[in-house]
Amino acid sequence: MGKKEVDQDGFLELIRTLHREMNATILLYGGPLERQRNQFLLENSSNQVLDTGLNHSIREFASLIRLCDLLVTADTLALHIALL
Repeated sequence: MGKKEVDQDGFLELIRTLHREMNATILLYGGPLERQRNQFLLENSSNQVLDTGLNHSIREFASLIRLCDLLVTADTLALHIALL
């Protein structure tokens, strides 16, 4: 199994855990490079996952980040926005 599949499976398990433990609705963020990952997660999750799209301005992206009660990210821009 390659790194890509492990990452996708890990994200999928996290989605399932957050939904099960917190009844969370998951918002998927990303840019063009995350298109395939987000599509995989949408196809393999139930209705608790919403795709926010891939081509937002910085202002739109910040507004979407501010909707979150909890943010899991490796993206430094999203992290900095969430910390404001």
